[in-house]
Amino acid sequence: MAAAARPGEIRKRHPDRSGSRRLASQWTESPRHSTGDASALGRSAPRPSPGRHQPRIASVVFTGIIESVGSVAAVTEGPSGRTLAIAAPFAGELVPGQSVAVDGACLTVLTLNDGTFSVQVGASTLARTVAARYGVGAAVNLERALKVGDRLDGHLVQGHVDGLATFLGARARGETRFLDFALPDDVFATTILHGSIALNGVSLTVNGLHGGGRCEVAIIPYTWEHTNFHALGPGDPVNVEGDLIGRYVRRVVENGRALPGREGRVHAS
Repeated sequence: MAAAARPGEIRKRHPDRSGSRRLASQWTESPRHSTGDASALGRSAPRPSPGRHQPRIASVVFTGIIESVGSVAAVTEGPSGRTLAIAAPFAGELVPGQSVAVDGACLTVLTLNDGTFSVQVGASTLARTVAARYGVGAAVNLERALKVGDRLDGHLVQGHVDGLATFLGARARGETRFLDFALPDDVFATTILHGSIALNGVSLTVNGLHGGGRCEVAIIPYTWEHTNFHALGPGDPVNVEGDLIGRYVRRVVENGRALPGREGRVHAS
């Protein structure tokens, strides 16, 4: 695993693995993403023929290293949710069935059209993400799934949003900005100082934890400029995904683990 960066710093992909990828990863768009298989941890298989539908695989994973900031080009309401058309620099490299994290929410590419890709957002996802608020022109953080062999420059992000955090405000200290967010109770319970958290899909280091569920992160100017954080105002909701390991640890602690031949729960000695 790559060495940790300073709190809030978006870390670089290794040039040998990432080609020339840019934006939040600090490299230009990557030819490594030109293959189209949305397989378990990326796209190691040969690119399918154009137009071939690829089934979504459930074990896709992201890193929280934002590739680009896209823009919502169209919103269509339907009986089972919303369909979004999103303009993105890498839209021409996608194929139907691939997974893209949109503000950290894993969504499946449906169609492609002239620099845009479309995704459908179901009712359950709308209920727990900012996708319900998107209008035409909304800026969205975008990341394609991790490819096998890539460096894990951020942290493991499933794209399964836990809920909505609330942006409380930002303050500058030199070139660094400190952003405060109010986290949902269940996410705050598994968040640790200097641990990882994904906010609008961005992998960040927890810089401080305070009363009332307040979480502080510190970000560098590059992150501020190359994500949609700079467009946030106090009170705005953001998608939050807590640390994967923390969630599993909490489940073990709360529920215990049954051992063969023994009753009850396992308790720390």
